[in-house]
Amino acid sequence: INHPQIYSYLLDTTLLYITLLHFNNMDKILQPAKLDLDINLSADGNNGTRFTHWKTQMTHYIDSIKTTADTQELQYKVLINVISSEIFPHVSSCTKYNDAMDILPVLCVDTTA
Repeated sequence: INHPQIYSYLLDTTLLYITLLHFNNMDKILQPAKLDLDINLSADGNNGTRFTHWKTQMTHYIDSIKTTADTQELQYKVLINVISSEIFPHVSSCTKYNDAMDILPVLCVDTTA
């Protein structure tokens, strides 16, 4: 093997590593904080803005990891890691991300207004 081939291989490998590192760091940057709302305040409408912000963050995070979490079932597993133990029982019977995400607004946001 001549030197240009070795250098080319090393450059390609280094660029791949940097790209993977960038994506892994982006996933960590985009991961939302744990959804930890007092669901008793939902009737007062006090959770609406916080929930909407969290949901937007969660949507961006799921979009960023779709190559890894490429099914509704895997996305659900990601979701349960970023909700509080108080909220979890309300979505624990779900197995798919979209099903759980349909329940959360009803639970966390005043829908009577």
